[in-house]
Amino acid sequence: QVIETAKEGKVTFSGEIEEARFGFLLDANREPIAQFIVEPGEILITDEGVSGTVSNDVIARLSKRLSELVTSFHNPDATEEERLEIQMSFKPTIDSTFNANTDNFAGVALLSQMLNEMSLDEVRAAIEKFSPEMQEHTYIKELREQLKAFETVEPGSHYLDFSLNNLGGESVELSSLLAKGDYVLLDFWASWCNPCMNEVPYLIDTYKTYGGKGFEILGVSLDNDQAKWAKAAAQMPWVHVSDLAGWESPIVQMYKVQSIPTNFLIAPDGTIVEKNLRGDALKQAV
Repeated sequence: QVIETAKEGKVTFSGEIEEARFGFLLDANREPIAQFIVEPGEILITDEGVSGTVSNDVIARLSKRLSELVTSFHNPDATEEERLEIQMSFKPTIDSTFNANTDNFAGVALLSQMLNEMSLDEVRAAIEKFSPEMQEHTYIKELREQLKAFETVEPGSHYLDFSLNNLGGESVELSSLLAKGDYVLLDFWASWCNPCMNEVPYLIDTYKTYGGKGFEILGVSLDNDQAKWAKAAAQMPWVHVSDLAGWESPIVQMYKVQSIPTNFLIAPDGTIVEKNLRGDALKQAV
């Protein structure tokens, strides 16, 4: 609840929660400005970031460290060997932070960010590392239940069919693309998602090489604004569909999409053969 209205560009919120959770600060257009962790203590959100409580401070320190690694990686004076070493240090840096914070919500926050890159067995192993108190957190309990559902869209399982409208208002079925004998990359994305847009060059490169030669891409947009969806999709010469329902889309729920970009490479026989192919890995897999 708001307990102090805006004064000199500041506003204060206060309230009670039963357990730590994710919080999002949105602007007037409901676009995200900042993500933070709601937990006991005084949390300060400024242009510099989020700070003030254990979990938020952990995430802030990790973000700063990863930013330093990115800066070092792009240093024009860095050698290829140094860049490779920096690149190899990203995951250990995140893993060590996670392992040191399995007794607070920072560990939960990190796990939620890593889910898309982890196998089911890796997620199960990570959950077991949490303290007994955190094991009882609602998010962890729900994640255990979700793991059972995730098995339906893991590599080796059969695809789930659906139909959505394209930009022209025509209905497109996933099964109709597979019926042509193509491998189909089912790609969940949005125009407002920077990581999604960063993957576009790799998608375009793969499509230029294999599009029309036994390979198709079906892009499912989580946009709510058709104009923004259409503008972003204009640079991607493959099939695009959406119900403009964003995270509330039944298709997002069907494929257990927790974050974007998320993609599934589906064989002509309907088998999901790969999941979350990023960068050059996509072209190699195709």
